[in-house]
Amino acid sequence: MNKYTLAFKDAQIEQKYQKSLLKVRRWTTFCFVTFGISIIFIIKCVQAGVEGNIYQLLSSAVLLSYFLIQLIFVKFYPQYIRLALILVNHIMNIYLYAQETKQDPQMAMLQGINQMGATYLLVLIGEYLDGIITLVNLSVFRIVWAIAYSNQIQISAIVSSILLIFYINYFNYQFHKGMRSQFLLSFVDSNFEELLKKLSFEFPYMIIQFQQDNLSCHISSSNKCESLFLDTLESNDFMNNSYVDSIPLKSFLFQLIQKYNQDHSANSNNEFIIRYQKKSFLITSTLFQTNSLKALLSFKEFNKVNFLQQHLLINRNLQLMKIIIKLAKRLKYYSNSNYQYLQIQRKALILTLNENINLYENYKEIQVLSLIKKLLNYCSNLDVKVFTNIKLNQTIITHTKLFALIFWIIMDNVKSNQLILSCYQTEQFNYQIKFISQFDLDKIQNLIYSNLLKYQILFLDIFLSKTEIILVHTCELDVPFFLDSK
Repeated sequence: MNKYTLAFKDAQIEQKYQKSLLKVRRWTTFCFVTFGISIIFIIKCVQAGVEGNIYQLLSSAVLLSYFLIQLIFVKFYPQYIRLALILVNHIMNIYLYAQETKQDPQMAMLQGINQMGATYLLVLIGEYLDGIITLVNLSVFRIVWAIAYSNQIQISAIVSSILLIFYINYFNYQFHKGMRSQFLLSFVDSNFEELLKKLSFEFPYMIIQFQQDNLSCHISSSNKCESLFLDTLESNDFMNNSYVDSIPLKSFLFQLIQKYNQDHSANSNNEFIIRYQKKSFLITSTLFQTNSLKALLSFKEFNKVNFLQQHLLINRNLQLMKIIIKLAKRLKYYSNSNYQYLQIQRKALILTLNENINLYENYKEIQVLSLIKKLLNYCSNLDVKVFTNIKLNQTIITHTKLFALIFWIIMDNVKSNQLILSCYQTEQFNYQIKFISQFDLDKIQNLIYSNLLKYQILFLDIFLSKTEIILVHTCELDVPFFLDSK
């Protein structure tokens, strides 16, 4: 904005601002003002006709015709509405002083108060620059008129009139500056959302707008989320029935806002899992402030949490193949030593699973104890004692490869030769798997925490310590889901 005229330096933004004012406020107010003036002059015409005052009748009729013609003209040429408002203000004030100076003092005072209010109303709905022109012109006209026709000149009245110009001009400046700043924020806000829609995003997204006063939020816009919701009603269902861990999505987002308000730079970006209708979504959120606080939620694929360029991915796969080949060559030397053979085989399986798990497939319903028994076949180097209250035919829906990966990571980092493994079903029908032994905690933490979002698909809680590890497997699995962005 120009700090003197308050006009936007970008001509297109200025044009949109003028169109917005014309549509929302300026034209409507101009119509009401013209309607009110027309009623006043119709009454004056009738009164002048009854009193036989031909001059008053003709002048009132001419001004009434002018205002009606001006209204029709502005209707077809709205770009002249600012000029029309300036002319209305000047004509009415000059008419008041020139034609009604001889009326009763009390009525003149009432008419003056009414005219002052109408003048300021027209100044507010115009532009700041138009207001300066109107205020200065009319104030100078009033002062000159008062000096010319007053019998006793009061210097204090003239000084107060001059001061009033500055006071009103200051308030008018702040008012229009605030109006334009609010429009600029709204314009940037709408342009940002339009820009998001035009950009080619790999992932679907939605923008959530917050009202912190009443702790409410709603989806203001979305892109490629048709498989989640098609209308406002369904989007409200998504907002009300989605959870992050066991926390409702809305409550979780307001927790993020509290952290964001404490430190904008440190808490503007977050990553978490949303569960909705038996599906899990990996979300990256970005909080940002325009005319209101908003959150951009982008949906990501679990398998692409860490992006790799194609050539890096090829190199990693080649390295993996070389390692597996080397391991295969060395296995024959350890075939007579079963423990060492199993350890190498288990490490190879961990390495392969870690690189090639597809989280959108391989979900099965399987007997719990049968699965654990199969996994323990690769851990015969350990003396494992198993305790359980689960029946042999009791089943669980899980991702077998992901379950095997975290199970073997734990077993591969046991420092002792002995381990106690307990598997119980809790009162909430979840499955608690507890490992008790001596563990290499640093190694396990590095391997598990780097892929924690993946493991959270299966496990509600993962507790790690040097002597005890607890996995709580959910009884109702939320299958990872990715919105189709094609």
